[in-house]
Amino acid sequence: IPQDLAALNLRQRNDFLFYVRRACQLGTSTYAKDLQQWAEDGTSPLGQRFPQARAGLHSALEAARREILLLEERLGPGWKGQLLSRLEARRQVLERMVLRRALQDAAANALDISPFRLRNRLAEPGPKRQELLVSLRQAWEWEASPEAIGALLYPLQDSASKKLEEMEMAKQTEVLDGYLRRIEQDFSEDVAGIRRKQTIHVHRDRVIALQRDLNFSQVDLLAQQADDYPGLYLQEVARRIYPLEVAPLLVGTTRHVDRRETENYAVLQDRFQELRRIFHRTPAEEAEFRQVRDQLWSESLQPDETLGASGVELVYEEQLRGRRGYLQVLEGGEKDGRPLELLFSPPRNGSDIVLSLDAELQLAAMHAVEKVYRQTPQRLEELFPDAPPFDAELMKVGFALLDLETGETPVLFSSPSFTREEYRRDFNRLMQVREGSALRNRALGGGYYGAETPYPGSTFKPLVAAAALHLDPNYWDQAFDCEGMITPVPGGQTLRCDSRLGHQTITMRDALKKSCNVYFYLLAQKIGAKAIYDYARGLGFDRPTGLELVQFDPSAETIHPFQDLRGDARLERNANYLSPLEDLQRDTLRLMRTAIGQVGVQASPLQMARFYGWLATGELLQPRLVHAGGGGSPAQGGLPSSSLSATNRARIRSALLAVSYENGGTSYRTDFPSEWKIVAKTGTSQISVRKKRQKTHAWFAGYFPADHPRYAFAILCENANLHGGQIASFVLKEFLLSEEGQKLLP
Repeated sequence: IPQDLAALNLRQRNDFLFYVRRACQLGTSTYAKDLQQWAEDGTSPLGQRFPQARAGLHSALEAARREILLLEERLGPGWKGQLLSRLEARRQVLERMVLRRALQDAAANALDISPFRLRNRLAEPGPKRQELLVSLRQAWEWEASPEAIGALLYPLQDSASKKLEEMEMAKQTEVLDGYLRRIEQDFSEDVAGIRRKQTIHVHRDRVIALQRDLNFSQVDLLAQQADDYPGLYLQEVARRIYPLEVAPLLVGTTRHVDRRETENYAVLQDRFQELRRIFHRTPAEEAEFRQVRDQLWSESLQPDETLGASGVELVYEEQLRGRRGYLQVLEGGEKDGRPLELLFSPPRNGSDIVLSLDAELQLAAMHAVEKVYRQTPQRLEELFPDAPPFDAELMKVGFALLDLETGETPVLFSSPSFTREEYRRDFNRLMQVREGSALRNRALGGGYYGAETPYPGSTFKPLVAAAALHLDPNYWDQAFDCEGMITPVPGGQTLRCDSRLGHQTITMRDALKKSCNVYFYLLAQKIGAKAIYDYARGLGFDRPTGLELVQFDPSAETIHPFQDLRGDARLERNANYLSPLEDLQRDTLRLMRTAIGQVGVQASPLQMARFYGWLATGELLQPRLVHAGGGGSPAQGGLPSSSLSATNRARIRSALLAVSYENGGTSYRTDFPSEWKIVAKTGTSQISVRKKRQKTHAWFAGYFPADHPRYAFAILCENANLHGGQIASFVLKEFLLSEEGQKLLP
């Protein structure tokens, strides 16, 4: 009866009458006038005043039912009897979101704090959350416990929250609505306008996708009979196609825009409508109108769009996206049968980004790693019977290959990895994996957990040798006695060599060839912390590599990984690290362990490939992932770096050739073909977490060929529990034996 409409405002009443006319098939202007009259001063019920409304409603419902059944049949067997229930479930989710956010805003008003601060304090269990809930209970004079109020505002994993979540969705909505209505009645100043504001925020421009990838018959039905499905509509959505599953973390992913990112679109839309309604705009208003219109129609993110979330997709979002165009015509203003054009702005396609990654080489690297891990148990029995236990399933590998002519990176392989389908289907499972996560690129090294700390081990020793030779070329003939251990501080910790019996009297060349720890402990002590620190810093060990995806100010004195990195910073965050000079000067043990690539230095495979590229050519290259497009540039020259004479470079090269080609070299048993001329160093790095020893990393890093260096490489087998010459060197050999790898050799 009309009295039931008394609580509605004019806008709500007109909305109600609109839906009544549509639902009851009272579509003529006469009915519209009669309905309006009935709502204002009528006394009889709707069905009595309009007897035909009941029949019209039943007829409309039956027609709607037939159309819904037809659509469900077209959508497939999983939709039979489900369309309306799914729509209602989504509506309930949105309504619950509205109610909860409205309650949060009301609570923030009651406590005189910002909603952002309130949500932050509610998000973490503990005394701050409890204190806030007690204060709110007092402010609203509620009898409910603080835990129950917390479950309403921001549920956690407590009993009250679980009890609420176990209710049916409709019951949850009823409970939340009941509490909000009570606040609206008793504390109207805390909640004035909040429900409407949150309804607008939650529903405005929100696109709810019920089904993707519709076939022709489904599209045809919705397009031809759109009036039969009010509220359902087709939407064309652009999708990224990734035909090759190559380096997904580097190529990156996209995501839908969130509410925060569409706020600018909503603001522009409101301002556009305001300016549009002004009949005579001032010059300033006209200029603003044109600017707002162009931003709204061409540039601003719309609610149904996607944007880059990681990798190249994130860093080169602006170049890849392009710009929307628009065409405005005068309706009814046809000229010669053609619409009269008022305004046209052409679209601009996004630019292509061509990466330097070689898909075939990436695949060859994957096959090489898989084959070597599969064959290693048998190889250990044959060649290294005293090797520690090895788990062939723990295949955590980073492999970087750097082109020394161009600075490009044809291989940045990481294992384990994932497919796009696995990422979409199993993201939560992938996120729960800590050590051994597929969601970090081991060639770049960032995002590691304790046992994965990328100490470079003995692959760092050539840098210490270079620093010493730069100070005094006579260090090449410097001999030290190695008895298998050394105690730098009397009564202090003993540092050991890989050879328990020691290497006896040994010079730099054999110390590199045999990887003598004691030699480099003593050499570091002799040349001092500053020589090593300055040299390592000059070669970029204190910062990211400069790859385009992780951006920073290269002129900065120091780089803070959580404040100074931009782009997709997690890819290299904390991977490359160098102890402060004062720490190395103060702590002799730390200095000595840093000299063998432990504790005081960390480096990713890409950083180690850069270093060995510098050993090969004298230039410290800035690696390039982007080959062309998006600001990609021709090969960049070497960066300012530490220097080393050609004579000293040749000395170190001879020692690193001996690693692979002379008996006693740490990768001699890999049996590289002599014509490959592999100049390299093995490495084994020890990891401790809370003083508990972890499985060691195995490294192999270097360049080839020796006489005309073209490629530098570094391979890290994380937590393999083996020496570099027992597994990592075999990965390189298997890679170069492949059909694709053979193309890299002279």
